[in-house]
Amino acid sequence: MTPIMEKRAIVFLAIAVSSAFGQSDGKLVEAPRFWNDHDLSDWATPVAGLNVRPGHYSEKQYYAAPVGELVRTYAVYFPGREPVGYLDMLRNAKPEPLITPGARTIADWIKDGKRVFHEMDIPYLRSYDAKLAEILRSADDFKKVGGHPQKDGTVSALRWVPTAKGLALGIQDCATCHSRVLPNGSILDGAPLNDPGDGVFRTFVGHDSASFLEFFSPGETRDMVAWRFWAVPWVPNDINEILKSPPPGFDPRDLGALFSTVGIVPRFNSSPFYPTKIPDLIGVKDRKYIDHTATHLLRGPEDLMRYAALVSCCDTASRTSYYSRWRSTFSRSSRPRIRTSAIPEPRPA
Repeated sequence: MTPIMEKRAIVFLAIAVSSAFGQSDGKLVEAPRFWNDHDLSDWATPVAGLNVRPGHYSEKQYYAAPVGELVRTYAVYFPGREPVGYLDMLRNAKPEPLITPGARTIADWIKDGKRVFHEMDIPYLRSYDAKLAEILRSADDFKKVGGHPQKDGTVSALRWVPTAKGLALGIQDCATCHSRVLPNGSILDGAPLNDPGDGVFRTFVGHDSASFLEFFSPGETRDMVAWRFWAVPWVPNDINEILKSPPPGFDPRDLGALFSTVGIVPRFNSSPFYPTKIPDLIGVKDRKYIDHTATHLLRGPEDLMRYAALVSCCDTASRTSYYSRWRSTFSRSSRPRIRTSAIPEPRPA
């Protein structure tokens, strides 16, 4: 078995079973080969107005993509709130696997799933910009861009990431959208976000960051990438056409900052003009559909694994089979740039 095969579905199975699909009886559970053509064929619901199911990268395309560098990450503290010796620990930290291969009991999957939920970052959005790191070392500078601590002194969404290239700054993949600050200052995992973030965080989700543009559509401008994110060309007079050449002073990211405080977000496949409600993951196992807009079925843990992969790395082509005439609108790649699943998954018989 190759090293790549030793890093596949474990991350998303950990997330899925941590949502309490089943009870622990001591039996060891292997990670399934969750991205497969059979289960993908009728997973997504037909698109309103077209009555056609969206397509996805095929099983072959998905597993041909390289695995992202999934490593353990560490909290970012508001300047002056770090534990003693924390900064020295970060300077000396080496990259460690986010999760290790092997079968687990359901109880162990749940435990590891909680760690993945909090620590998993988005590899293609990591930043090695020394200027950002400097802001996070000065309370005054950080406050100027909206920086604020949580009750425990940490900063929402941001993570330190020791990588092979050095210490990076990243953002949480799962917990950014699915953690809510309660009135007493504690954090509720799984609920929709209500923290607007800060200026440092917004540098990661802006469509003009070099890493973002390189990942989604190399060689194109921020405006064209934003249009690919949100265009619906089968709708007459699509309002998102304005994104190709926006008027002076218009920036869809400004809308995102406003929406985040009320649990909605202009994610891909929606629109900055029609944002999507962030689903509440608490009790998700009892629902028939995953998204608030019922875009995908929830038939078991594997569907949740597929959805986590879809929104993390592999949705840029999820609409390419609406009609062949629109395939080039949404994706310019025949396979994902990376995949964020890891661990051995059984081959089809």
